[in-house]
Amino acid sequence: MTQTRRLSILLMALIIGGTMAGAEEQKKCSADAKECARTIREMLAGQKYLGVELINSKKGIAVKAVMPQSPAEYARLRAGDIVMILEGHDISTLQVREIKQYIEDAKKRGRVMMITRRNGIITRMDIRFAVMQQAQIDKIVAAHMKESHSRQDQH
Repeated sequence: MTQTRRLSILLMALIIGGTMAGAEEQKKCSADAKECARTIREMLAGQKYLGVELINSKKGIAVKAVMPQSPAEYARLRAGDIVMILEGHDISTLQVREIKQYIEDAKKRGRVMMITRRNGIITRMDIRFAVMQQAQIDKIVAAHMKESHSRQDQH
């Protein structure tokens, strides 16, 4: 598997708005830091996203984090919310990796419908995907550099 392909797979979670829980410890990226940053920027430019990180929890699929100034934040999605229904599908017994296709299908339409539970309150949300802004891409690149490249690679 090429380094670009590995990076592509790693970033798909961010692009579609969810990540997989229980992932193994972050591995160091073996690509040149400058080339890696360029590839990430190319991959994310013009991509639509929700800005939410999902994880598997004992209660079902939960929101782990919401990106600031993202469609998910504007829809008032919060860390700890439990996603019960996604695009009309009961996902209460599914794993994050199993809902990727639902998110991809919704992305094609430009919006996703979900029903969430927070503190016993059930809420329906229709969230529109948005194009990732340059400032958000810069933050993703910076986070990748910090997590996956040693200081000596980042001249």
